[in-house]
Amino acid sequence: MYEGETLLIANRGEIAVRIICTAKELGIRTIAIYTPSDALSLHVSLANKAVSLVQDAVESSAEVESQAYLAGQRILSICLDNEVTMLHPGYGFLSENAEFASLIVNSGITWLGPRPDLIYKMGLKHESRAIAAQTGIPIVPGSNGVLDSTSEALEAAEHVGYPVILKATAGGGGIGMVVCADEAMLQAKFLATQTNAKALFGTEGLFIEKYIPAARHIEVQ
Repeated sequence: MYEGETLLIANRGEIAVRIICTAKELGIRTIAIYTPSDALSLHVSLANKAVSLVQDAVESSAEVESQAYLAGQRILSICLDNEVTMLHPGYGFLSENAEFASLIVNSGITWLGPRPDLIYKMGLKHESRAIAAQTGIPIVPGSNGVLDSTSEALEAAEHVGYPVILKATAGGGGIGMVVCADEAMLQAKFLATQTNAKALFGTEGLFIEKYIPAARHIEVQ
């Protein structure tokens, strides 16, 4: 079924090992990528072929290694040089990078993950809220879209009711969120939260949701 296919795993460690083992069961040829510090890792030895992300020993440093698995153009180059037909991003690193996913798809390589447009939409929380609402899924009361100013935030909070939580639309993992108990706190925190979001995520977009102190979190991936 998979004759002639070559799968590159754009990840490392246990994640890559699991993907490689499954690919072997399916008879798919695999290519691992690695940094110098990962050269003796299991995912490197399990794959049919392994290619270093760092091309020159001079380049090898802690800073270079920390960014190597995020080097989209280098990973694409490895794919093209090795006639890769499929790429699995695993999770973390570039798995939620819509630009990288588009790069792979536009190069004629099968992206084993969500479509780039869906990655983009679900990566921005205000977009994912809108998608959920459009499909009839109940959502926590909040603002419609991102808030451009403190006055817009105050107006939205008045409609939603305090306490509210300010959220960075590009945030994740609990980062970029600030709970505001009242109008004064929201007014004091809005601009600082906006600046922080820009520094952390590259976009200053914020939105508001009703804060539910005793909520239970269920996550679906």
